Amino acid sequence: MSLDKVTAGTGGSSSSKPARPVRSHKVVFLGQCGTGKTALIRQFVHRTFDQNYSATIGMDFVGKLLSLEGRQLRLQLWDTAGQERFRALMPSYLRDSSACVVVYDVTSKESFDSIRSWVELALEGRSRRDLLLVLVGNKIDLEAQRCVQRAEGETLAKDLSMMFFEATAKDASLVDAVFHGLAEGLTSEHHKPESDDEIVLTMQPRRREAHDRNKKCC
Repeated sequence: MSLDKVTAGTGGSSSSKPARPVRSHKVVFLGQCGTGKTALIRQFVHRTFDQNYSATIGMDFVGKLLSLEGRQLRLQLWDTAGQERFRALMPSYLRDSSACVVVYDVTSKESFDSIRSWVELALEGRSRRDLLLVLVGNKIDLEAQRCVQRAEGETLAKDLSMMFFEATAKDASLVDAVFHGLAEGLTSEHHKPESDDEIVLTMQPRRREAHDRNKKCC
């Protein structure tokens, strides 16, 4: 999977080559404070890991354009605060989302026990068919402190009809596997949203050609 960032836009074309459609999906990250939602996103988008923890205030947003089996896909990644005082704001963030990624810390039983409430929040007023749900057990590098076993996460994910992954934000390959699986789920024939949350963008041919010339392997 290519993780190159490119510029996308809309507009006319002077080239005879048709512009390739870019499908954009809003993906909201949910979970208790301190589970590593921000760290996962930063590793995927910026290839960085910051050991110093800083709680997200309200909401943060970043976009990533990637190529999956020759198809362009843009993920709009919404990083939400896990503190209780921000829960009232969640419905507005969840509106028109294509997918929700619920993150728990494998060293925190409390964060694992809260998953059902986050899923209920994500599905509030939504059709289950509209929303792709992903469960991620984070911080598996802290194996000695683990209190939630992989089998427990797999069982809960199956019960809630969620995709399941374990990862650590310190390992880019494991983080990529999460987002690769998410992208595949969004483009799957089995996931056909009934809402209008899926946006189709068009990459301008000139910008696309410049990207093709300058593209580097990551």
